[in-house]
Amino acid sequence: MIFALFGAVAFLGVLGVSTMTVVQGPLKSSKTVSNISVAESQMMMTSKIVTTDSAMAADQGDCDGDGFVEAAEYKAQADVNLKPAGGGNLPDTIGASKQDPWGSPYGYCVWNGGPYQLADGKDACDSDGSGTERRLNGPPDASDTVLAVISAGPDREFDTTCSAFVDANADNIPDTDLVAKPSDSDDIILSYTYREAAASGSGLWEIKPDDASTAEIDKNIDFSGGITIGTQASASAADCDSLNDANKLYFDDISNVIVRCDGAGNWLPLASAPTLESEGYKFAENDGSSSCDPADVSNVRFNSSSDEFEVCNGG
Repeated sequence: MIFALFGAVAFLGVLGVSTMTVVQGPLKSSKTVSNISVAESQMMMTSKIVTTDSAMAADQGDCDGDGFVEAAEYKAQADVNLKPAGGGNLPDTIGASKQDPWGSPYGYCVWNGGPYQLADGKDACDSDGSGTERRLNGPPDASDTVLAVISAGPDREFDTTCSAFVDANADNIPDTDLVAKPSDSDDIILSYTYREAAASGSGLWEIKPDDASTAEIDKNIDFSGGITIGTQASASAADCDSLNDANKLYFDDISNVIVRCDGAGNWLPLASAPTLESEGYKFAENDGSSSCDPADVSNVRFNSSSDEFEVCNGG
């Protein structure tokens, strides 16, 4: 009976050890999966912040004036174990998580792409005045990688290498992968081509090819508050002489009216300029002879011949 009791206790002990082994294994794996998910979410958010902040920087983020936005420089890191080769860490100015769920700093690689690259030595691209632009030479167009956020993963060791764009045979394909890691590495990498970065930045990275000071966005915009339009004291034809200028808007503070460019050197009022009098608004009088072409659609005038307000329908 005593032996049987001890035998039962021994069996329960083995069962307990076995149960602990079975439970601890999946729990550990579950924790790793959870951390990976957290890291990926943080990296995606960080990438969005980087792209948006870069487009809001000086010169609309195009530090070398080549029509391509350059993402923020990486932060220098002296300890080679705390960064990917060829890169550094996230800059302090980025308001995002700087460490991954395993306690390692996020790695960050960035490339200066477009027609003007590092060899052109643009001082404006050295934002911290260190004398070194902390970016790698990037692709000449929007098709390849321009930024990458990297986690060292559960083993807390960076195995990733970031390389400059080199194309010795001029086939427009980098001779070496811009971001690479060994097949057995647990590093987590989130990289973006220029086009992907433009999409993640809500279109703010789309700069007009002929005007680096102007960003383009292919979206409708709803304003819940007010809107401010730049003031132009005298709308000159030189600012409105191409089809690319068509539909620009300015507030002409001499005529006190919003004007629109027709792309042919003419600034047209969106509506006749009202003047505030003691009894209400007064529109400039017209005898009905002013033009009503397609470019004048929605213009409002007071026809002094018929004593009526009229809205142009473009006909």
